[in-house]
Amino acid sequence: MIPYVANTGQDEEPKADEPAANGAEGEAVEESKEREEAQPSNVMEKGIIYFFTRGRVTVNDPESVQDLQRSFMVLRPLPPGGKLTDGAVQDVGNNRLIALPKKVWPKSGRDRFMAFVEKAGVTMDQLKEEFFQGSDYSTKTTGTRHTPEVTPIGEGVYAITYTGSGRTTNHLSYMLTIPQELGEVQKDVGIAEKGSFVLSAKNPTAKQPSYAALPQSPDFPKEILDEFGSLGWLPARPEHLNYANAQVLLIGEDFNGEGTQKDENDDSKETPVEELEKLEHEDELRIEHLKGDDTVYLDLGISAKDYPSVKTTW
Repeated sequence: MIPYVANTGQDEEPKADEPAANGAEGEAVEESKEREEAQPSNVMEKGIIYFFTRGRVTVNDPESVQDLQRSFMVLRPLPPGGKLTDGAVQDVGNNRLIALPKKVWPKSGRDRFMAFVEKAGVTMDQLKEEFFQGSDYSTKTTGTRHTPEVTPIGEGVYAITYTGSGRTTNHLSYMLTIPQELGEVQKDVGIAEKGSFVLSAKNPTAKQPSYAALPQSPDFPKEILDEFGSLGWLPARPEHLNYANAQVLLIGEDFNGEGTQKDENDDSKETPVEELEKLEHEDELRIEHLKGDDTVYLDLGISAKDYPSVKTTW
């Protein structure tokens, strides 16, 4: 896991027409030893999750899932004892951008979708410059083409957990806090107030058809490659997500399934879902004290006027 380090702040003052840098309105994350000791042992990581979509080239205002280019999520890990308080979440450069070419997130166990880590260990400034913004490019046949800005469609809290009974399985479970009322957009793209995916990491050295391979493999260290050995897949751990081009399989599951169960070997009084509920409640209070659904823009360090509002209807 990328270590969580204290925010060092910004040397430059934000311009008058730009949002304050992350943490400028008070740092939202406090570390608590008591909270860390109470955290269930099968919670490998917790944090803030953001869901985005991007319209197809030249489609600035998508009117259905068919108008989307693809969907994305950003995972923003917090320290094990992290508590959310008032303010924007400070940026410590440990963000991961995960792309879903399918556009729609898995809704049930019948849905098994590949995704990949597009960027890892990056700051929000890097995501702002390299991902959030739209862009124009020229082609010989159609002239100038426009790729629209991303549209945020959800923010919440997440936990990556494992179940130790029988064959170990890892899960990514989340609870949404933005938008405060989910709409048809969220339902159409497959995100809910509470959701969970089974999470598996792909062995980059395993044989695969050319259409399923990325142009470049993740730069996994030897110890991770040794763990894979001859296996094609492993339950995905946070370490696997810290490398660009890592491929993961997402399988939809019921939120109340194994992904939120207590580790059978854990003497802690809490369960992963209780830890998530505490984090969700803290996030709800934070949002209530800030700018409602617009809090997402403070967290991302971007200006709400430069991006589409949190979309709930087409």
